[in-house]
Amino acid sequence: MAQTSTAKNACAAAIWVDNTSGVLTDISGSATSVELGPSVEVGEFRTFASRWKGRIPCGQDLTATLNIVYSTAADEGWAIMSQPPESRPRD
Repeated sequence: MAQTSTAKNACAAAIWVDNTSGVLTDISGSATSVELGPSVEVGEFRTFASRWKGRIPCGQDLTATLNIVYSTAADEGWAIMSQPPESRPRD
């Protein structure tokens, strides 16, 4: 297989989070790293007519770890992410 010619980096990536008013706020300036961990649960089954187990993809989850810098500014990562979940908007 030939090497891809469409690779991109994420140098200009931004992290946007809803604040308590439901307004998207760019917290990229106070974030130091983001780790995304997608996972897919796999359900196994076997029928009487089969020797081998079958597998079916089930639930899909995405875990995100956001490392932010502590700051006392109102609209930076720590101030927004430290709010209790019940004060954040829900769809």
